[in-house]
Amino acid sequence: MVEAEDRVKTPFAVVTWFKPEQQVQLTGIESYARLQDELDKLRPSPNLFYAFKVEGTFEYVQTRSVPPAKQTLPASGRGNGYTAHL
Repeated sequence: MVEAEDRVKTPFAVVTWFKPEQQVQLTGIESYARLQDELDKLRPSPNLFYAFKVEGTFEYVQTRSVPPAKQTLPASGRGNGYTAHL
């Protein structure tokens, strides 16, 4: 196994359905950076992937996806290729 350097980022995200192993209520989260810090405290290891379900009321939400790749093999599905501002 090779450990990636801290500057390396994952080029995609995976959304999944899951049953939570624990539930935590966070309060006083005023920024995305603060949310990241609090979620990082819940992870026992930075070298594993984790899924978090976040529920709340937000003033602004931004999502992003990449456009579909040029198809070279039969695809099982495609991304939507747009950014949504909610």
